[in-house]
Amino acid sequence: MKSFGKMLRGFIENSGYTIYGIAQKANINRTTLQKLLSDERKPTADQVRKLRPFLKLTPAETIEFDMSFELIQVGEELFEQRALIKQLLENISYVQPENGRPPRYPDDDGLDLLPSPGLHEGYLSVYRLLRELILWECVLPKSASPCVRINAPANMEIFRDLFIHTMRECHESQLSIMQLTSFLKPGAAKNAFSFNLEILANILPFLPLSDFQYQVYYYYTDAPVTDIRQFSFPYYVLFSNTAVLLSTDCHAAIVSRDPALLHYLGNLFSAAMKEAGPFTLSYHRAEDVLPHLMEMDLEDLPFYSLEYQPCLMSYVTERMIQNYSRIQEPEDAISILQLTSMRARQLRGLNHHISIFSKNGIHHFARTGQIADLPSCYAKPFSERDRIYILECLYRDILSDLRHHRVINPLVLPISEHLLCLLHQNSGLDFSYFTNDGKNYGYLRIEEPSLLEAFEDFFQYMLRSAMVGTKEETLAVIQECIDEIKHP
Repeated sequence: MKSFGKMLRGFIENSGYTIYGIAQKANINRTTLQKLLSDERKPTADQVRKLRPFLKLTPAETIEFDMSFELIQVGEELFEQRALIKQLLENISYVQPENGRPPRYPDDDGLDLLPSPGLHEGYLSVYRLLRELILWECVLPKSASPCVRINAPANMEIFRDLFIHTMRECHESQLSIMQLTSFLKPGAAKNAFSFNLEILANILPFLPLSDFQYQVYYYYTDAPVTDIRQFSFPYYVLFSNTAVLLSTDCHAAIVSRDPALLHYLGNLFSAAMKEAGPFTLSYHRAEDVLPHLMEMDLEDLPFYSLEYQPCLMSYVTERMIQNYSRIQEPEDAISILQLTSMRARQLRGLNHHISIFSKNGIHHFARTGQIADLPSCYAKPFSERDRIYILECLYRDILSDLRHHRVINPLVLPISEHLLCLLHQNSGLDFSYFTNDGKNYGYLRIEEPSLLEAFEDFFQYMLRSAMVGTKEETLAVIQECIDEIKHP
């Protein structure tokens, strides 16, 4: 990225001004402006506010200008931390299984075709090695419950690439993958937040999959292992009859089938697991999650949600829940309907909840009557009358500042319709999702402190940035939806 001064100088010239001319127009001291352009002085928010109306910027240039100003204000580490979270949220797309594709198996000619012991060098060589060993793990006759144990940092790209193919090739094998990963202690290591966020970005798409069971456990360390001269092969992957030692960058591997080494590394892994903690708490039924969410919000602490639709459940009445329910089984119906009604009442009473939502999401509700929190497998579409009621309640609450919900600026932060990210202050970071067919539900809760701190900073920053619209812009979007229903 260019320096702020060099960028600003180019924007001034492209806008048709001289330095003297724009200094006079913006009421900024010319000497001060010269120092800004030569990067001898940091710009202030007031100076940027005065200059902006005279700069003829495209939307892309506006984003670049704001990012450069932010970098100067907050520093490189915090800027990178926020950029990583933004990228993670934009790229979240829970990988869907290829149900029509049969699993791939190696030839059933015996174990002599397994990758040969010895040294394997290069990314592609190590990748193919691990991929083939996973395939063999899935078909070994003595492995009724195939399990792969990994002791290596989860921000390694090789594992992300490996899991994508594992999902496609072993989805009928009941494969279990256990990964033990280090996290950096904030304050003890430089860029600890970024390192930990990279781990989250790498593993999050695979945690909810049903194609294989992926469990992550973590422990803290002061610094990552990077020096291959001091630590030649510090990581390892264990299969039923094979151990693979990995280099610091996972670009070199040593394969061994020595039973003594397998036993030794297995004991090390078990001992390390006793000192580690589970990375996520997960549920796979909505009726299990609702009591948990209600418990989290008992104290009415600051609660942020980034979601496809605004929190429309706050305005759903018990009559609506009863009328639109699709649930057939009497026992399940009573349980889920009661829990849903209790959660809706609780959401209405929360004073510190801020929902950040997409324009596409609220328009989708206006067109279809389907609430994202009540997918089609649970509830029928709402009538036009009830849609208008819900949207008018939302409009009034935002207008009166009872709620501070805001619409996302899609040019700055595009998000997936599958995204639901919740942050309960000092309590947990939650990701909820339904699969594309709406039948499989998943909920992941993360309590690792450095990630909670990073996301809390991001939500607070997002509300004062160009990523979200103003109160007036949010109200305008809601009014568009109301008009769309009333005057199709």
